[in-house]
Amino acid sequence: MSLLSGERQVAPTIESIRADHVNRYRLAEMLLKGSILDVACGVGYGSWLMAQSKSVTRVDSIDIDAESIAYAKEHYATDKNHFTQTSIDENFNPPDTDGVTALEIIEHIPNPELLLEKLRNTSKEAIFSVPNERVIPFDPVQFKYHLRHYTWEEFETLVNTHYGKIKEYYIQKNKSPGDIYRGREEGWTLIVHAEAEPTSD
Repeated sequence: MSLLSGERQVAPTIESIRADHVNRYRLAEMLLKGSILDVACGVGYGSWLMAQSKSVTRVDSIDIDAESIAYAKEHYATDKNHFTQTSIDENFNPPDTDGVTALEIIEHIPNPELLLEKLRNTSKEAIFSVPNERVIPFDPVQFKYHLRHYTWEEFETLVNTHYGKIKEYYIQKNKSPGDIYRGREEGWTLIVHAEAEPTSD
């Protein structure tokens, strides 16, 4: 996805980013501490937001699109942020971090199981989110950059099997205002806070 594909949120200040996207990162800002890996960071507004937390020491932010990374460096750089252009394919080697955010990326990749398995051995906890199939049924024409959407049951199975134990469930009922609620109800976006269970060598 290029910078101006229409799939990315692009604005030079966080005030101009759609609220539901910002609120997911606000949740991560509250829950995660120490060093964080922001997977598929886009233009970097979420990485910038998490870096504002006194509990966060470093944010390593990655994205496949070079234009987006350049935009992030121009508009959202801080002394805690480190933006890198890279792909999350089978050759991806994530750095060791305390926490991970992978927000609205799982539905875009062909093998999310592999990504989560890599992350489970290099992080302690993570925030994951996906669109809800029951509320936003997947349509390849409407969502041309998505490969699928998830029900709660499918999302739970993915995370519990390939990353670790889900600690908390959250939902966003809509994209505007995109407020986040604790619970495992049906909503526009499904969000989990999970604890990694590393595999043995």
